[in-house]
Amino acid sequence: MHRTGSSERQRDEESPTQSDRVRVGAELLTAPRICINVGARPVVPDLPGIDAVPYLTNRTMLTLDRVPPHLVIIGGSYIGLEFAQMHRRFGANVTVVERMPRLIPREDEDVSEAIRSILQREGIAVRTGAECLRLALHDRGVAVGVDCTEGEPSIVGSHVLLAVAAVRIPTTWGSRPPASRSTGVATSR
Repeated sequence: MHRTGSSERQRDEESPTQSDRVRVGAELLTAPRICINVGARPVVPDLPGIDAVPYLTNRTMLTLDRVPPHLVIIGGSYIGLEFAQMHRRFGANVTVVERMPRLIPREDEDVSEAIRSILQREGIAVRTGAECLRLALHDRGVAVGVDCTEGEPSIVGSHVLLAVAAVRIPTTWGSRPPASRSTGVATSR
């Protein structure tokens, strides 16, 4: 990326939607491709009982000031597995619940199985094939109904982390796409 001179600034002002330049304050930067990574935020999935129980997201999880006694993580992809391993190593009991038949389903099956094996050796319980996820308050925290092909039909945890990777939206969008907001960023899609 490089800075442009005043003659190029004039051209930029005449054609403000050039895809190879971006203005940062008064400075114009150019590059063959410009990617602006604004991040994403979690979306709470519409699960039965979600409105009646306390839950965590990847953002609120970072505000905890103590290790949960038993963390149940809904979502067996990268974010959920990172938190699972981290909190198990901190001393928490951890259960990962995934709707798909295997963890990180976008990976090859042998990779998915190797990761599952590593996590289980560290003491993390893994429940896959969870067909009917539902949440309810319980004396010891939150009951997560899983109806998996194996194991008990529910898991009780002190804390529940929603780490469903497929439901995330760009940070800048709010409730509307950028084209309908005055973000100062022109988009082509």
